[in-house]
Amino acid sequence: MTILGSKSKFIDGDLLSSLECPACGRTSYGSFGILRYLHIYWIPMFPLSQNVGIECLHCQKQLVDKQLPPPLRLALKKSIFRKNNILPMFSGFLLVLGLISGCISLIN
Repeated sequence: MTILGSKSKFIDGDLLSSLECPACGRTSYGSFGILRYLHIYWIPMFPLSQNVGIECLHCQKQLVDKQLPPPLRLALKKSIFRKNNILPMFSGFLLVLGLISGCISLIN
């Protein structure tokens, strides 16, 4: 039985048209984020990594994290990994923390 592990969540981002695809020359991209997190009994606890990428909508060529220019990578991380996107996913951590603090207060 798996108690502790890690998983990934795919988060859709905005459409981009400011870059030219190195493979086909088109300028339409979709952006995405990949959030890796630690879980205990499949309850997400905290994030391990946040990677961003873009995918050409014509030829499906992907550029992920280190392949992107640093200013674009930072802008994508700010737009994709907003609090309202990732905070609900880690509400299990708050629930477990509340249960532990409740048990401690009952003991004392």
